[in-house]
Amino acid sequence: MSDVNITVEVHCIRPPWGQLNPIKMFADSRYRIYINNNLITERSWIWNNDTFLLENIWIHADKNNEYSLKLEPVVAIPQQAKFSLQNIQTKNLEITSNVIDDLQVNFILR
Repeated sequence: MSDVNITVEVHCIRPPWGQLNPIKMFADSRYRIYINNNLITERSWIWNNDTFLLENIWIHADKNNEYSLKLEPVVAIPQQAKFSLQNIQTKNLEITSNVIDDLQVNFILR
C-alpha cells in the first residue's frame, strides 16, 4: 500500500437567484467528496462561478486497484448548484482515469 496524493478541481455554477437568495436553504450549497464509500471532506461553496477549488487528497491505496472519486452535492434543490470534477491527477504515481460523469471519476494507480 502506498501513500498517494491526488488533486482534483471542483467547479460550481450557481444561478444568480441561488447566490444571493435570502432563504438560507437556497443560498447554502455544499458538497461532499468520497473515495469509494469513505467521506473525505464536506465544504460550503462560498465562491463565485469563475472560481474553482483544487482539492488536495491523501489516501493509502494499492496499485492496480480501481477506486472511485465521487462528489455529492448537498443542496435543497438540484437547480441551485451544478458541481463538476475536472482534471484528476496524482503527484507521486501514474494514474489512469475514467470519467463516469460530472460527479464521478474512477481511477487506477500504476
